[in-house]
Amino acid sequence: MRYGIKVAGKNTLRKLRVNMHNSVFLKEAVDILSVEKGGKYIDATYGVGGHTAEIIRRGGRVLAIDLDPSVSSDQSATRHIVQGNFSNIKEIAEKNKWFPVRGIIFDLGLSMEQLGKSKKGFSYRNDEDALDMRLSGKGITASEVLNTYSEEELEEFIAKYSEEIMSLKIVRKIVAVRKSHPIATVSDFKKVIESVINRSSYDVYARIFQALRIIVNDEINNLRKGLTGAFEIIRQGGKIVVITFHSIEDREVKRIVATLENAVETRIDVKRQRMLAPYEKSARLRVIQKQ
Repeated sequence: MRYGIKVAGKNTLRKLRVNMHNSVFLKEAVDILSVEKGGKYIDATYGVGGHTAEIIRRGGRVLAIDLDPSVSSDQSATRHIVQGNFSNIKEIAEKNKWFPVRGIIFDLGLSMEQLGKSKKGFSYRNDEDALDMRLSGKGITASEVLNTYSEEELEEFIAKYSEEIMSLKIVRKIVAVRKSHPIATVSDFKKVIESVINRSSYDVYARIFQALRIIVNDEINNLRKGLTGAFEIIRQGGKIVVITFHSIEDREVKRIVATLENAVETRIDVKRQRMLAPYEKSARLRVIQKQ
């Protein structure tokens, strides 16, 4: 998830395109916005700037938001930058006089740079990484969650956010292991998981690591606040595009929409015409329109 603020104009397009990767549903998400020349848009999860660059290419103006300091510290393609959390999207837009807006994009996935190069322990593939997982660099780390949360808290959150059938046994093992030594690295945590399931399993790793990241970054509460705030600053007829990557956040989007007055939510079925990375296969595209 990517929650700093970047205001970009047409003259920034070339630099943005140099740095971006192939964002999931890039064309489809921006097509839905029906970008109007000179219109105001918000990229709530800037990341590497793919959606921002495409909106600008089509003539729109973008206020982009990102929580990760390593992303927002790059000022090569921006006029203005403020680090922030997309849960505060309404306050950010009001402070920058960037409302009402025509469209907003939330891409809830981590970038490949965050997964592979951040050294924060997001990926189960990087054994030597410390278990940090804080996108903002502030607050409690993943290691601290594992080593200080009560068994009851770990059971509640890891079971809920991983939907892994072995989660309760894994939690009991965490509590047992931490009595003798702290669980500090990716490798430490994988060994705990493996000792329960008696094998290596990328699927189990992914689900348990996902749960830990959600806990550390309070992702579900931030999503709830972010979408509610976004709906308040979007104009009538405007659209919020949300790209989710697992069933927990996808269901949460639907629950949030049910609480909004005059909101219509639609899932867009995208025809996939290329081989996808594993994390892309679970991606879903939803549109919330203000009536």
